[in-house]
Amino acid sequence: MDKNYRFEGSFEEHYNNVSKARDNGFEIIWGSDTTLLLDLDTQEQVNRYTLVKKWIFKALNAGERETWTSKSGNTHVIIELSEPLSVEIRIALQMVLGSDLNRGAMEILQVIRGANPIALFKPDLKIKNLSQNNVKDFVP
Repeated sequence: MDKNYRFEGSFEEHYNNVSKARDNGFEIIWGSDTTLLLDLDTQEQVNRYTLVKKWIFKALNAGERETWTSKSGNTHVIIELSEPLSVEIRIALQMVLGSDLNRGAMEILQVIRGANPIALFKPDLKIKNLSQNNVKDFVP
């Protein structure tokens, strides 16, 4: 398990991490009832996404809106849905599509605590010299 994931984190801590990321030049991409946000950390997860997305996209009339490489070199994906879905269903779909299972588990726990946990951080490509130390604590 990635040491940056803290399942006992509080609602306030989650939003403090978001504030820190924003202060360090990251764009915060929040999930909505018509988006899925994927964090694909391994080639196995990318392969799963490539295989499963065809079925999910067809069944939900969904499509890929944007992809980018995260600061740590992983793949982030935004998927646009044609109809709104509950946060619980969106988290489940994200995990089925290959998104990080640890992140998904943390998101479910945050939903239980009343937070909107689904967010990705997108580096501002114009900002240079952000150290990895600035990034490691910002995983929501």
